[in-house]
Amino acid sequence: MNTNTQATLQQLQALKLYGMAKRYEAVMQLHSHQQPDAHTIIASLGEAELSYRTHRRTELYLRLSKLRYNATP
Repeated sequence: MNTNTQATLQQLQALKLYGMAKRYEAVMQLHSHQQPDAHTIIASLGEAELSYRTHRRTELYLRLSKLRYNATP
């Protein structure tokens, strides 16, 4: 990865956008001819962040619920 990509990843992590950072890193590892267009990348980043936050919130609520048995919704 080049320095610009690393700087972008660091900025996303500094802003606590971990879902976006993970998806951005995955997209940047694709070959240039396999990378989607800008609109698709932006939509994918937003979707990844929303999914990440929902997953983290669900994990938190399950941990706080103190269920007797392991359960997943």
